[in-house]
Amino acid sequence: MLLIPFVENAIKHGIDTKTKSIIDISLEVTKNSLSYKVTNTMHQAVYGLKDSASGFGLDNLKKRLAFLYPNTHTMETKVEKGYFISLLKLQID
Repeated sequence: MLLIPFVENAIKHGIDTKTKSIIDISLEVTKNSLSYKVTNTMHQAVYGLKDSASGFGLDNLKKRLAFLYPNTHTMETKVEKGYFISLLKLQID
């Protein structure tokens, strides 16, 4: 359930029916860790020029991760070359 908000965010903010849209999802699980990356295109119409987004999904997720995985996770979001990238790393024992 912790991985779904990343995909929801990518669909909500990364899809434009008039422009080429890309969502790339990768998941790697090793013995002691989980790495999850969701990359999606950013469209100007979605980010600020048309309607402003609420932005609660990933903020709520950060709070849940802090509660469930204190000091054993990292979550990062960044914008790079027209793409929004969400990264999650969890230590699992």
